[in-house]
Amino acid sequence: MRSAFLILTIALSACATPQDIYNGEVDFDEVTAKPMAEVSQCMQLRYASAPITTPDGKIGFAIKNGFQQVLGLITLEPAKSGTRIQVRQTGQAIINARDYRNCM
Repeated sequence: MRSAFLILTIALSACATPQDIYNGEVDFDEVTAKPMAEVSQCMQLRYASAPITTPDGKIGFAIKNGFQQVLGLITLEPAKSGTRIQVRQTGQAIINARDYRNCM
């Protein structure tokens, strides 16, 4: 029992926080001509995730696994020609590019 608890504790301590992921490198950075509200609504339906709005006007979506661990973040921000989409993910995550690109 103690060894299972120890393994679980070590595994959970290795998980990245949303802030760690946000401060990490951007894996995908693209711009779409669609307005941010339209892209946000599509992302909300696709990922079944409520958007997080920041004070500077960006909209974020946390991508979680079945254990509710955050594996990646998708950030939307206004761009001159539409919406800029940035995808950040942990080393263990693979966010399917088709999923977010269908919203572009």
